[in-house]
Amino acid sequence: MDNLPFVLLGSPSAVPDIVYATRFNETDPVAVVRYPEGRTVLLINNFRYGGACRSTAGCEVACPASLGIAEKGGLNALLVQALRKDGVTAIQVDAGFPFGTAEALRAAGIGVRLAAESPWTKARVCKTADEVAAIRRTQSVAKAAEAYIGSIIEKAEVREEDILWHEGEMLTGERARALVRSFLLNHGTMDFEGTLCAPGPQAADPHAVGSGPYHTGEWVVCDIFPRDLETGYWGDCTRTFMNGTPTPELRQLYDAVAEAQRRALAAVRPGVPASTVHHAVEACFLEYGYESGCNEKALAYGFTHATGHGVGLEIHEAPRVSVNADLLQPGMVITIEPGLYYPELGGVRIEDTILVTETGYEIL
Repeated sequence: MDNLPFVLLGSPSAVPDIVYATRFNETDPVAVVRYPEGRTVLLINNFRYGGACRSTAGCEVACPASLGIAEKGGLNALLVQALRKDGVTAIQVDAGFPFGTAEALRAAGIGVRLAAESPWTKARVCKTADEVAAIRRTQSVAKAAEAYIGSIIEKAEVREEDILWHEGEMLTGERARALVRSFLLNHGTMDFEGTLCAPGPQAADPHAVGSGPYHTGEWVVCDIFPRDLETGYWGDCTRTFMNGTPTPELRQLYDAVAEAQRRALAAVRPGVPASTVHHAVEACFLEYGYESGCNEKALAYGFTHATGHGVGLEIHEAPRVSVNADLLQPGMVITIEPGLYYPELGGVRIEDTILVTETGYEIL
């Protein structure tokens, strides 16, 4: 099927391959056709044609007027007519291609076949210098947001029942997330998938968003992963904060996670299987005496997730840093985020986004 055009259709904000192929980053649906010889065409309506011509890169832009066809019937009709104009009788698509559009193409006599992968799948794994720069910018905002909310937590006033207050208001998970969101928006990014600011026992769930009042003497896991509003590239950073002094038991939990991250980072270099990095974390936790498993309620405890994942135009993309055998390569941007989670203690996670370099890694 490699000799068939490959077609994407959807909103660039929801289909990262469209942004990668065209650098066009808006919300309204468009179509992209990648021809076997390597030519890529962005199909768009007449109204947005001029703006698309100015903002795209690495592709041609076409609209009904530029193709000499009538603008009627919407994006499906434009795609059908554009393909017919080029003599295309069959295309290939990925598994996310809209079913309704596939049916419209088939009704127009254009075959639709499922491809094994997008032509951009492998290219997106290792980032270009421009992509690294874009992620670096977003990550700098994420880290600044961590410093901002961390300072608020650590300096908060302690009142009755050990509850934290900030500027005359109770400090809660809901308020912490609102403060982070405002900070991110003021810096050209947004937490489209939400921010996690989980206190105390809630943090035993790695995906807990956090709610209710914060208390002194408990860990608060803050996972901030914004997307840049201009480039579409994500950042990802987690820090664990406390107001007050941790008990020896809580301090050891943090120290174990910090040491696990150091060992994982030390294992990162080109040619190393991702599983080697993951196993370094597992071994460290066992040395500290922290076991993982499921309790009588079938709830997971201990180290319950992968060590990391790729970051780019998606917050979670290839490669996965877990038990898989994928080899790390220069240009990969991944997270290293070990964590420990116990219902009786809460949770601790420390996460940095890093670039795999020719000799090791760089923390972004």
